[in-house]
Amino acid sequence: MLNVLESEEAKKVLTERFTGKHTPREETVALTEAVGRVLAEDIVADCDLPAFDRSTVDGYALRAADTFGCSESLPAMLRYQGEVAMGESASFGLEKDSCIYVPTGGEVPRGADSMVMLEYVQDYGDGYRYIEKSAAPGDNILRKRDEASVGDTVVKSGTVITSRYAGSLASMGYSSVRVLSRPVIGIISTGDELVDITQKPEGALIRDVNTYTLASGVAEAGGIPRIYGIVRDEKDLLYRAAEKAAEECDMLLISGGSSVGEKDSTAQVLESVSGSSLLFHGIAIKPGKPTICADHAGKALFGLPGHPLASFFVFDRFVRPLVLNMGGLPDTHRKTEAVLSSTVPSNHGREEFLPVKLENGRAEPVYTKSGYITALARADGYIVIPRDCEGRKAGEKTEVILF
Repeated sequence: MLNVLESEEAKKVLTERFTGKHTPREETVALTEAVGRVLAEDIVADCDLPAFDRSTVDGYALRAADTFGCSESLPAMLRYQGEVAMGESASFGLEKDSCIYVPTGGEVPRGADSMVMLEYVQDYGDGYRYIEKSAAPGDNILRKRDEASVGDTVVKSGTVITSRYAGSLASMGYSSVRVLSRPVIGIISTGDELVDITQKPEGALIRDVNTYTLASGVAEAGGIPRIYGIVRDEKDLLYRAAEKAAEECDMLLISGGSSVGEKDSTAQVLESVSGSSLLFHGIAIKPGKPTICADHAGKALFGLPGHPLASFFVFDRFVRPLVLNMGGLPDTHRKTEAVLSSTVPSNHGREEFLPVKLENGRAEPVYTKSGYITALARADGYIVIPRDCEGRKAGEKTEVILF
């Protein structure tokens, strides 16, 4: 018999039991493999950035005061003093009423306080350059130590590494970095009707969809999926597989066998795993009501519905936040608002999740059943209808949680 919790009550139980309880290890990975990982060390500058005054444009280094008041009709005439080659230090300083050519990224010579872009300079071959636009001190120059000085913390521990941080780490000479380890999530599918996805199902058999949906969800949440394969609807077989996975992994997801039918033994198995206690069996949601969770010495052991759509939504709403937290990652579901294109009835006494397709600011319901999975590929996100609500009306603005 199910002991059903409301959605928020189930979330509270999961938060209190598991959030912040997993201590990830630290490991060193190559910078090229660090995207999406959480830094476990401060990134400290080993040199000044920039290490020299650097031009941000192709053009001429000069004194801004020598260009004040100039224009296309009355250009400033400055003696051409030479150029600074890319990658070489400026070995000479700027003289009065002169200019020096500097490429983008080149070192600005001593005495220059601004750069004028090449487009505003004329060269008539007479040894002078004619500046047609006045400059202000500091124009188009990155000054030495503008970004960082030696010893400065450039990126803090706990930061999620994205491509925008990779350049900073590379500029500090970090070819590898210390990061938090990714949680290992065990995945088991149970059911006599399941066959591997490499097989073409015959008769009443179906391909094992949940293993791959859940594994992908785990990877997206920063975890490492460990697949244990299909286990038949035999309690002893499922117990041995669950016991092994609970020992080897940081969390376990079993899809199938979570209801209360004659051969549905997942709840009994999770409760009988050594050191486990059942937290709940049932959440007042649609789809996904027969969801199970047990606590195994601080590890969450989940029994998810066998129906693919239900399994997906339970993972997204209840499991995904825990996986993110275990890896030190924030829960960052993207959301938007849209107007419902049609009325959606809902009087099931359960919180309901409905896939929707977005188009021109409107949300079009994608009606489906819990056994379907292709509806997710046709949808852009989903809406949540509270359990005490009789539905949503056409034209009503609603929040859409994006996939």
